[in-house]
Amino acid sequence: MATTEERKANKKQNEPILDTVCNGNPDAREYLYLVTRALRIWDDVQDQDHEVTRENLLEAFEILFVQLPTNKFFVQNYDVLLSQHLMIFNTWVAANEREKGDETDKMYSHVWSQSINELLPIVALLTKGYNHMRNTSTVMRKVFQETLPEE
Repeated sequence: MATTEERKANKKQNEPILDTVCNGNPDAREYLYLVTRALRIWDDVQDQDHEVTRENLLEAFEILFVQLPTNKFFVQNYDVLLSQHLMIFNTWVAANEREKGDETDKMYSHVWSQSINELLPIVALLTKGYNHMRNTSTVMRKVFQETLPEE
């Protein structure tokens, strides 16, 4: 439930990380943009904390039905990336189900809601190999770590 200002700051912080992760592969970079954009719209619908327009919904449908399935990086790495999409979907649903629970549920919900970040080491592995994946994993865990939200 980031504010508009927090979203802008996060985007500015994340752009160089995403560029490094993709190792100059424009299709990988586009893939990450498409996935994160569709998930942002989905999250806004779920949380109802930002207005979602008709145009936003049409954009999400276009991403999911046209742009993502024709993205070269996604097509070439479909078997690996689809398993990640399934994990992200499953943990995101669980996070939303548990966010109103007890203290333990809320803690797990907070962690599970960030599962999208696990795409970055996978993309790093696919673009540059194992060491790039490990480095990406270390950097992202430091940069993306957040405190638990206040109630």
